[in-house]
This record gives sequence, structure tokens and C-alpha cells, in this order.
Amino acid sequence: MFESGLFVATAIQGLKWLQVWHEEQANPPHLPQHAILIFKRFKEAYDSKNAYKLKLLLSNRYRGDIFGASNKQAYLNIQKQV
Repeated sequence: MFESGLFVATAIQGLKWLQVWHEEQANPPHLPQHAILIFKRFKEAYDSKNAYKLKLLLSNRYRGDIFGASNKQAYLNIQKQV
């Protein structure tokens, strides 16, 4: 039989290890903190489809091909439609 105290202690240690692992995955040590913060803000704005927040985060010189949008204004127009 298992000792309940040992089982609980093991479960708590496992949970602590998962929290540390998740934090390391969410905040890679090789990226500067400002880059992580910008990425998190972009993800939040993108997930919520908040065109205003995206406008603040995207560079005016944005060039890309996300959803067929080649510049910042075209991308924001697509996000406003979603």
C-alpha cells in the first residue's frame, strides 16, 4: 500500500516541477525580457482580435503576407473584419 503522506508529498513536488518547467517555457532565458513582453502583448491582442492593440504593437513599416495582407493597414483591416 502507498503511504498517503508520501503520495501527497510526491504530488506536490511534481506540481512544483511542472510550474518551474512551464515558467521556463513561457520565459525563455535566451530572449530579452522586452521581447517576451512584446510577444505576450501581441498574442493577447491577436487572440482577442483587438485591432487597436495590434495597431499599437505593429511597426508602421510592417511588411508581410499574413492573410494576404502586405502592410500594416491591410492587416488591421482584415483583423477588424474578424
